[in-house]
Amino acid sequence: MMADLVDYTRSMEADQDHAIGLIQELRNCRLEPVAARHQGQVMKRMGDGWIFGFPDAKTLIASAIEIQQDLKNHWPYFIKK
Repeated sequence: MMADLVDYTRSMEADQDHAIGLIQELRNCRLEPVAARHQGQVMKRMGDGWIFGFPDAKTLIASAIEIQQDLKNHWPYFIKK
């Protein structure tokens, strides 16, 4: 599974501290813990992107659904207005 933050460069240009905070929040609370609960492993981190590996499609899909639901419910709170 791959994950990437949309408009990260623009976010960094607008407010670097906020953008870095978003990445830390995603890493520590949203993406990596959820993937780990579904037997996923971080294969590679690339600034605002991740590549995860899973033992099978079932665990990958379960992780992706949980992450999408979580971001749908919480992401507006992270966007700086």
